Amino acid sequence: MSLIKKFSIIGVVFIFAFLLAEVLLRSFTDFPVGRSNIILDKDIGYRISSQVRDIDIYGFRNRDDKWENYELATMGDSATFGSGVFLKQSWPSQFEQMTGVQTYNYGVGGYGIFTYHKLVLDELNKGKQVIVGLYIGNDFELTGSPCQIDFQNDFW
Repeated sequence: MSLIKKFSIIGVVFIFAFLLAEVLLRSFTDFPVGRSNIILDKDIGYRISSQVRDIDIYGFRNRDDKWENYELATMGDSATFGSGVFLKQSWPSQFEQMTGVQTYNYGVGGYGIFTYHKLVLDELNKGKQVIVGLYIGNDFELTGSPCQIDFQNDFW
């Protein structure tokens, strides 16, 4: 068997294995949380689909019963969401465990200052306390955000 033929067979097997791994990851995990797993929201840009594990019916990373009973709302981007860690390891969950204060996590990757503004006002109007986890590196960017806020709606 020629060297070219051997490398061709190895290449085909490698590509097949890579594609099989991709199909399995997408079938049995929530990977990736991206455009295919978001629901557009005219006020805050988007929320995450509740079909994703650990996402409540409102599109945020909480237990479903959390919406009814919380004192503190946390806002932020992927760091507040807890990208790369289990729900119990996100900083809002850790804060709740350490303080006993029922905490609702509004963190979603890609959120920025405009989304925080809307969410903070809504929560303060409900009489809730708020912590905003700012990341100075990108939370104040006005372009390039995946958040497509409709600045023509009633709120804005």
